Amino acid sequence: MSNITLSLHDILLQHFGTAVTAPATIQIDEMLEFACDDDEHVIDLRDTLARQREIAIVWGIEDVQSVRPDLSEDQAWEVLKFAQRGHDASLGINWEWLESSAEALYGPEDETNASGEEGDE
Repeated sequence: MSNITLSLHDILLQHFGTAVTAPATIQIDEMLEFACDDDEHVIDLRDTLARQREIAIVWGIEDVQSVRPDLSEDQAWEVLKFAQRGHDASLGINWEWLESSAEALYGPEDETNASGEEGDE
């Protein structure tokens, strides 16, 4: 996925607070209500980077869950952050690094859950 959805409303609030003081004071909510119907804009990350002659490889929680389906979305996000902090720039992030990062945080995957089999009843 190479699209990012940005909320203009959130960006303006974060940068300016609830109002912008200029020759006139305008409430952000009122300005957006008047200026546009939708304050969310989709930006194609690959196009944006290409214009800057840059690239990025994006890993997501779905990637972590493909190697560790036993992890929740929150746990997969923690694995991504851990993998980013500890990766070797000469090797980058790869499937093995995601697996070992998950194991470092949450231990090895339970083999009975990994195979999809239920425990003995």
